[in-house]
Amino acid sequence: MKKITLLALWAWLAAIFVVNAVNVTLTWDTTPTALSYRLYQSVGPAPFAPVLSVSGTTVQVSGVSTSAVTKWFVTGVNTAGEGPPSNQASYDPTIVPPLPTGTLGLSVPVLLTTNVLRGQTITGTAKFTNGTILPVTVTEGWITARQPGASNQSGPFDDWSPGMPAQTVAPGGVVTLTASWVVRPDAPFGVWQAHLAVKVDGTFHDGGNSPFNVLAAPTTPPPAPTNLRSVTTARTSIKMEWDVSVIATSELERSKEQSGFVRIATLSPGVQVYEDKNLQRRRDWRYRVREVGDFGVTPYSNILAFSTR
Repeated sequence: MKKITLLALWAWLAAIFVVNAVNVTLTWDTTPTALSYRLYQSVGPAPFAPVLSVSGTTVQVSGVSTSAVTKWFVTGVNTAGEGPPSNQASYDPTIVPPLPTGTLGLSVPVLLTTNVLRGQTITGTAKFTNGTILPVTVTEGWITARQPGASNQSGPFDDWSPGMPAQTVAPGGVVTLTASWVVRPDAPFGVWQAHLAVKVDGTFHDGGNSPFNVLAAPTTPPPAPTNLRSVTTARTSIKMEWDVSVIATSELERSKEQSGFVRIATLSPGVQVYEDKNLQRRRDWRYRVREVGDFGVTPYSNILAFSTR
């Protein structure tokens, strides 16, 4: 939507108007001494003439000309008379609307699985949201997969099917796209990224990345997680993170005072950080982690030792 601000010469009267087709909403700030307001309008070369008197600070004008420039100003009115006019707002139907303001939202594709083999099908759902104040035109859009080592800008990409149909999306509108991809026989193994790409008013916009794994075989586990390390420590807590070669469920285990390891957390795929709190003081603790998925389980990571104080 188009916005113009009017500043009054006499009381900082402000107005904005929002154009939607041939309807205009005028809004201005309250001025303390005004009991009512008078709206003046001019269409094309015609002189200004009063068209409305209102007690509030908002009014909608219908039937605005689509062939001539329409202008407005407002004045404040009280028992002493009518104040000076504000500066003018205008609607010119020949001017191309400005770029929409607000946010075009592209959600991260939500995948039904995070592990897939060559020849198998992976499916995801993503959403495009028009958070701007004007309708926007979507000419094309896809969920697309980016192979390991590729970038959002250069690809290469594998587009999923179906694509997003061309359409006009109203302000606040949401378009949901569910698409699938059959992993090609020569797809590189490793972590891929699925994201949403939408062409809006001639410009491409990319959504966030959602990782998934192309695996060689479901029975071949990847290497163990590496570099299990502490990020921060306190008197009775430790926050740790680790690196993985595949996105899968993480199982974190803990040992107290050289006793056997016991699982303390099962973390969702992609979560590689954990904070262990409220530990018993003056004790020695050890941690290890492994990944679990369709491939089975990986070997355990290195052991991280920590002592509470």
